[in-house]
Amino acid sequence: MGFLEKFAGLASDRHVESDCKSALQPSCLSEAQPPGMVLLQTALAAFFGATFFLWLFGVQPLDPANIGWLMHGDPAQHYLGWQFFRGESWHWPPGRIENFGAPIGAGIVFTDSIPLLAFLFKPLSPWLPAEFQYFGAWMLFCYMLSAVFGWRLMAHATPHGRLRTLGTLLFLMSPAMLLRAYGHESLMAHWLLLAGFDRYAAPWRGSSWLALLLVAVLVHPYLFLMTLALAAAALIRAFMLEKTGARLLWQMALGTIVLLMVMWGAGYFIAAPHQLSAEGYGHYSANLSSYVDPMDWHSFLHSYGRDTAGKYEWSQFLKPRGQATTGQYEGFAYLGLGALILAPYAFAHLLTQPPRWRVQQFWLPLLMVCVALFAAALSHKITLGSKVLIEIPWTPNILKALSVFRASGRFVWPLYYLLLWAVLAAIVHYCPLRLATVLLIIGITLQFTDLRKKFAEFRHQPTWQTPLKDPLWEQAALRYHNFSVIPTQLEDDAYIPLAHLAALHGAAIDAGYVARPDNAALKAYADKQSDNIAEGRLRSDTLYILPQGEELAALLSRLSADVEIRSADGYVLLLPPSGM
Repeated sequence: MGFLEKFAGLASDRHVESDCKSALQPSCLSEAQPPGMVLLQTALAAFFGATFFLWLFGVQPLDPANIGWLMHGDPAQHYLGWQFFRGESWHWPPGRIENFGAPIGAGIVFTDSIPLLAFLFKPLSPWLPAEFQYFGAWMLFCYMLSAVFGWRLMAHATPHGRLRTLGTLLFLMSPAMLLRAYGHESLMAHWLLLAGFDRYAAPWRGSSWLALLLVAVLVHPYLFLMTLALAAAALIRAFMLEKTGARLLWQMALGTIVLLMVMWGAGYFIAAPHQLSAEGYGHYSANLSSYVDPMDWHSFLHSYGRDTAGKYEWSQFLKPRGQATTGQYEGFAYLGLGALILAPYAFAHLLTQPPRWRVQQFWLPLLMVCVALFAAALSHKITLGSKVLIEIPWTPNILKALSVFRASGRFVWPLYYLLLWAVLAAIVHYCPLRLATVLLIIGITLQFTDLRKKFAEFRHQPTWQTPLKDPLWEQAALRYHNFSVIPTQLEDDAYIPLAHLAALHGAAIDAGYVARPDNAALKAYADKQSDNIAEGRLRSDTLYILPQGEELAALLSRLSADVEIRSADGYVLLLPPSGM
């Protein structure tokens, strides 16, 4: 526990304990600065983050009309969820989408469309272009705030601007964050965790924590749970040290009510309880070697049939240790060679001095929560490299409950950033200014050299054009308010151009992909639709879309003579007499 004491005392060259509200808070140990200077430093850090983003990705993702880089895999789900959401009138709850995966629909939170921005832009939709994406701007925003809160975390450790800047760059060069640029834009908001650490290092303020949690709950459920865990750690510390139990209990009650209301509005509770559990728990887990393993990226892509993406491995120097499952990319948290080289030197200093109990009390809740989240990330299958060390024999009911967190590997992130913060804080605190500067420059150089090919990979964004070229599609989209695809669950990305066409024309479509679907309801609906078509019962307001195939002949023979049958771009279209 000695390193906790050291970590708590990482500040300027002097340790002031008498003038602070609590001598255990790094924020009390940093040099006081005028508000104007703090604002200037914040702006410079944000500019630094924006510059790094532009170097990584270029300006193309910032074009709101550029959707080509999104129209594949998960990003298409995110974009289409927003497109359908913006095209519908408001429902109750406000986050409900009815036309995507109709008639079952979903909540905006289950399309990973970043509800925070979807709610912001929907009222502006009449004045926005027909095709408008905010995901590139969101990624820029994430890098800017990661720089801001990385700077703030470094400010808890040192008064020297050059050391803060160098440390901030290592936060920005996080492989765990960059991995999510492959298609999980909402999960790039790692700044929420950095902001949680920054809040933890200060005295408890319920309003600040509630604001952070409200943002997190409107970004992504997993990031909300992690931020909530950090808030719980700060709350436990406040109970232990600040001795204001009644006030804290009142804030907890009020905050819980507000959060539940916002979750309801965003559509969290549209999914029935039986939908929340999903397959994949134990598969999408973390590995005990997550922080030191650059992962065999080529093997992962090949296993998922994505050989065209991800040209380079994550490390130019370290060999992957291997994964127990292909889904353990969810627990990818490689620290990078630079951070790994600095870590032994930093922790050797952190472990030298005997601890003081009150310092341990300050940091112990945060450490325990981050370790608990790491344990949760491992799931019930504890793995090291490609080997399963132990499988905990949970009962089926417990496994079903835990399956709510199917991608449990993501819970490695809080401990990942806590370790990185501790390493950087130790370097800047224990070393003379010149030596600390040299060590951080060496760390950054190694980090950049290790990751340089991966950094270069994101500068070229894919393009996309709809494969639906036949003019018949446009004519049909103007006639029908509903698209019905048989089968509703098409393979891979086949639903994307059909859903894109429906969204542009304000039509509903029963094909789509959302998180936590009601599979029983989907199957019942699909069976009913197949029966209706087989028996020739077609709705006059619906365009029916079927893939080409030999089994169509028997089906089409049952249709009435007034149903127009056309072929377009590999599909058979059934056009009933329109009611228009």
